[in-house]
Amino acid sequence: MKIHKGLLLIVLTVLLWLVGRPVAADQGGMALFGRSIVLERGQNVNGDVALFAGSIEVAPDVIVRGDLAVIGGSARLDGTIEGDVVVIGGNLVMGPQAWIQGDVVALGSLRRDPAARIDGDIVAGAQRTAPFWRQRFNPTMLPTRFDRSSTTGSGGPGVSSRSP
Repeated sequence: MKIHKGLLLIVLTVLLWLVGRPVAADQGGMALFGRSIVLERGQNVNGDVALFAGSIEVAPDVIVRGDLAVIGGSARLDGTIEGDVVVIGGNLVMGPQAWIQGDVVALGSLRRDPAARIDGDIVAGAQRTAPFWRQRFNPTMLPTRFDRSSTTGSGGPGVSSRSP
């Protein structure tokens, strides 16, 4: 339950940050809600890019001079990101010409071409596909024999009170 509260806090923080930013800032940074964007050759961005429920594709020879954050969407990168990249609840695909000069956080899936470069740290993890109560019951995961002596006694669980 703590994981869900932490994720909810992150999402709410990002939403508040997105609401406070203009949709397309004059400085070149942008925040988009529910839209997808394709940055083609020659379309450089001078600032941060934030997407919520959208996707982004960065072509080769494109430079994003800032951070890239995608919440509930996907990112396909083949250009240069001069900051950090965060993808939560989506897919991060890095092509052979992708170069991320900061850290990468991908809480979803991360597919990286062997030629892609990441200068910073990488934090990647798969999402749980279903809550534990909706997962299929697998009887092979149950113990084959239950020994009461290993769960009773004064020593606590797993400690037998019998002397050898």
